[in-house]
Amino acid sequence: MSELKFSRVWLSWSSNKNILAILIMLFSIIIIYSFISPLSLGAYVERIKVNLGSENTINNIPRLKNWLNGFQHLNIPGLKQISSFEGTTNKESSSKMHGSSETTYSSDMDLDRDTPNNVYASNEETEQTMPKNEFEEVKHEMISRKKLLRQQCRQYSTELGNTTARYRTRQRYDLKHGIMYCENYKIGSSTWAMHLLHMNNIKVANKFPVHSFVKQMFPPLKRGNFRHAFLKKGTAFITVRDPFERLVSAFMDKLSINITRNDTTWNTFGKIQQKIKRNLREERRRGLVPTFQEFATYLANVLSPDPDVMSVDKVYANINNHWKPVYLNCAPCLQRYDIILKMETFSRDSLYLKQKLGLDIEVSYVRKGGRDGHIDQDRTLNMFNTVDRATRRRLFEIYKYDFVLFGYDWT
Repeated sequence: MSELKFSRVWLSWSSNKNILAILIMLFSIIIIYSFISPLSLGAYVERIKVNLGSENTINNIPRLKNWLNGFQHLNIPGLKQISSFEGTTNKESSSKMHGSSETTYSSDMDLDRDTPNNVYASNEETEQTMPKNEFEEVKHEMISRKKLLRQQCRQYSTELGNTTARYRTRQRYDLKHGIMYCENYKIGSSTWAMHLLHMNNIKVANKFPVHSFVKQMFPPLKRGNFRHAFLKKGTAFITVRDPFERLVSAFMDKLSINITRNDTTWNTFGKIQQKIKRNLREERRRGLVPTFQEFATYLANVLSPDPDVMSVDKVYANINNHWKPVYLNCAPCLQRYDIILKMETFSRDSLYLKQKLGLDIEVSYVRKGGRDGHIDQDRTLNMFNTVDRATRRRLFEIYKYDFVLFGYDWT
């Protein structure tokens, strides 16, 4: 009898030991793989979380099985992700995605006011094709934009040659579709965040913090050799906008509203409102909401026209991404961008990119900026007419390179 008990104990211990060994082996593989993979370990952990929440996950199974099920959905090895876009066309990748299962992600995290509602909620997508003659016209325009950018980068090579490498944190890599997108807030960033998720069959709930999630799902490539290999075959693009229109859009969406200490945006925009009231308000007025003149003066005081000053780590880190200059945010004179999309022709340019690369995106959807949609030129002119000439000139000097690199006229 004692021998039987001993045998059972031995078998139980051996079984647990084997399970422990398997777990240690699995986690060791993931840790080791994170060092050789072009993606970060955090991205894979987030991918595991997403897959555990998918419809394919079997309910009421042990936690270990849930984790194993999550591991099955990881694109291991990551090196294969790079080779996959080299050996297949984007159209082939897109067609494969159509047959894959979709993942829905929801969270109780703090909400981002920029997050679109009901994006891609309908299964009805419009077939859009740009006529050949228009496609060629846009193609030539894209070539002209790149040519202008190269010319201006050569002209200002001394000023823009030392931009901080932290711009790489703004890059979003979709390895499956072979694209890299540099994210600029208030320039179609929410729209393209949703495009990336849609192309990869990832659904998110309404009012979801989409930007932080997309950063986790499509993170920057960690190592230079992986990054160079990707960009050699892939397509890099950037979205730009008239700098002054962008400032008006940021003000209307983020600072022209009442923010209280209980709001999730208090630590960012609420404290900026507070600083403006304490230091720049010249007339007695209730509330924290600043005027556009006060906001413009604030920017003129805290930002510098000197790229070397703006590139200092401490200065760079304190510039809000909603008005961080594009030249600083995406370093277009250091990083090659194959296509430059403009907010002024956003739908058309997105359709061109869709058709050129065979991307599965719904071009008819364009994220409306804030509560009042995209700011038009009349609105921008009216807002800047409230700003004194010296402040306007100072803002032009601060955003000068965004004007000249992308062909915008500040007058």
